[in-house]
Amino acid sequence: VHPDRSVKNQNADAYIGIYLDWPYWLFLANGVTGIRNPGTDVPLARYREIKREIASGSRIGPRLIVSGPHVNDNCEISRRFNNGSTVYPIAVCISTPDEARRVVDSLKAAGVDFIKSYDTAPEIFFALADEGRRIGIPVDGHLSPIPDTVASDSGHRIIDHWYHLPKACGSPNSDGSELEACRAVAVRWRRNGTWNEVEPATGGGGRTWPARVTDAELIQRLRYLPAAFRPDTFGPIERDSTLEDPVRFTLVQAAELPIVIGTDTP
Repeated sequence: VHPDRSVKNQNADAYIGIYLDWPYWLFLANGVTGIRNPGTDVPLARYREIKREIASGSRIGPRLIVSGPHVNDNCEISRRFNNGSTVYPIAVCISTPDEARRVVDSLKAAGVDFIKSYDTAPEIFFALADEGRRIGIPVDGHLSPIPDTVASDSGHRIIDHWYHLPKACGSPNSDGSELEACRAVAVRWRRNGTWNEVEPATGGGGRTWPARVTDAELIQRLRYLPAAFRPDTFGPIERDSTLEDPVRFTLVQAAELPIVIGTDTP
């Protein structure tokens, strides 16, 4: 946005995967003034350039918060994400806590805004979080196989995806009886500065949507996506009734659990 202009009704997409030099003005045209990109193969040097252009007003676009490649300890997953590329990988595979610390240092030096942890083992996550606290960069991402309260106490800032909502806040098709337990988690998370990113409209990946949304509506909603991702060319869209779970989401809201909204779409 140009420095001398303002945008009303500002919205942010807290989880969007951009793997191209995207026409960023489309976000502003649709009311999205900020995006968080947790994992991308766009070179970080290019992102720094784009961010400078947006800040100066020479490029129209939203505020960008990016992680660069995400970090995991499963090299097979890394190879699948990278699709054979070693030049600008979307995933970095590590196997020891010492490697985790070095990756945090190198990514911060490269200019990332946060570290994305992807299903890492507890000892790897704790090393990422500890080094992030030491050098002053937040760690976000998928919840490691540890209690969500432990992750929060360790410095996990944004826990990605609706399926990582705290266990104390019920499960799909909850009856709402977990309100007090969920409130206790919410108090702890707010104290620690932890948030849960959820995708109530898409379920993640742009390929799982609430049953009430027809394919025709999806084609209209996703008209800016590359053709390979649209339902008219990609194929049938999965339906997920848990995305229409009003009791659980009402419970989370009533407990005042810190929530940010994303789409997890390309």
